[in-house]
Amino acid sequence: MDATTFPISFTWHLVFSILACVFFIVQYVRLKKSYQLLIAIGIPASLCIYIQPENSSLFYAVGAFEIVLMLGALVFAFVERNHRKQEIADTTPLPDEVSAEKADEPKEDA
Repeated sequence: MDATTFPISFTWHLVFSILACVFFIVQYVRLKKSYQLLIAIGIPASLCIYIQPENSSLFYAVGAFEIVLMLGALVFAFVERNHRKQEIADTTPLPDEVSAEKADEPKEDA
């Protein structure tokens, strides 16, 4: 593997991968968004190409795996965003309901 594959050394790649993985795991625990878990899996998976750097099949397999994970993360992000919007829309009262509730409340004279 030459310097054009990763322009940083293995040591820095390992450090950044660990930091990013920990960050996305913490975010997943905090926010419970599935795409964060997929990214937390995909980042350290990129280190697998160091197992056999001369094996081009492994290199392309890791690349294909990364593409699948990133596309999955993108799909999950859109699905969860739309699901969250729907939840907000379902819990927000309509203007007619708000005005009907105000009309039903007894008025207090001061």
